[in-house]
Amino acid sequence: MSAARRPAVHEVNTPKRAMGFPGNVCRTAPRRFARTLPALPVPIEGFRPMSYPIPEPVEQVDRPRGALRVRPRSQGNYIQHCNVVYAETHGLGLVMDIFEPAQSPNGLAIVDVISGAWHSDRVRMNEHIGLGAIDAFCEAGFTVLAVAPGSASLFNAARMVKHLHAAIRFAKNHAATWKVDPDRLGIFGVSAGGHLAALTALAPEPADPRARLPWYKHDTSIAAAGLFFPPADLLEYWAGPFDFRRDSEPTLARMLFEEGMGEQSDAEIASAARAISPLHQIQGGHPPFLVAHATGDNIVPYSQSRRFVAALTAAGVEATLLTHDGDGHPWRGVDRECNQMAAWFAEMLSTRSD
Repeated sequence: MSAARRPAVHEVNTPKRAMGFPGNVCRTAPRRFARTLPALPVPIEGFRPMSYPIPEPVEQVDRPRGALRVRPRSQGNYIQHCNVVYAETHGLGLVMDIFEPAQSPNGLAIVDVISGAWHSDRVRMNEHIGLGAIDAFCEAGFTVLAVAPGSASLFNAARMVKHLHAAIRFAKNHAATWKVDPDRLGIFGVSAGGHLAALTALAPEPADPRARLPWYKHDTSIAAAGLFFPPADLLEYWAGPFDFRRDSEPTLARMLFEEGMGEQSDAEIASAARAISPLHQIQGGHPPFLVAHATGDNIVPYSQSRRFVAALTAAGVEATLLTHDGDGHPWRGVDRECNQMAAWFAEMLSTRSD
């Protein structure tokens, strides 16, 4: 049986042409399986989940052993497939967890961006599960593709957004496998995940119908974007620009420049910050947005979402601000807003006709 002559997943750092040469041949799967979903991870010997979620499917190299002992609060109304590789970068696999609704799937999917303080790993995944949004989405029938775009310790913001575009192409390429509509994908993110989700939704990449590799034949457009308390304007954060040089979070300096912060001028820093500020990427013709934020948020100011929604509306984009009157990042009782977000996605994605 002949081997497939195409890579199994998107090579983020390799030019499209390079993947067509014999030296880049993937010899891991027969050709007749080239268009099917790559195999889910092999079950670990002696490891059988009795219930979901699965808090630690594999060893977490950069976390203490005890960091994942606590199972996140969750209804577990889904089947969780851990660490499905959606792309490769620098020889490392980029992964997503797929949450299939246990009952009554609605044929729609939401790309859920897993990132806290621009870091993404299994601890962040479990914190995100505990928020309750995945429960709400699966209860409503959505398939959730929880994507880890990478962390600021390794990648800048532009690179993480590039990874999310690869994840969307992967999702659309395998939509038939999960029985979801590739043209009605939603995107969701919380805090830093909301920031990256917004950048991704505002600047979709076009399809290449002449591409040899199947995922490049899909664009990365999104039909609806739901965000919880996203940083939207890094040029005007509290009373001034976001401080990327602060000592408490040195890895955040990599958010602007792939080589990290060096001798860049204030003008160069401001230009780079503008490029990764969703509020400054609005051009019109974007999908609808729903943004939830607490008025007393002491990490991401409420004004970030208020100004972002106002700018979207001024550009003719359907945008709604869901305000929680009180403190929190997130707040107690956020389940209510998670359910409202799920209902909004159901309305937006079920009524989309193009």
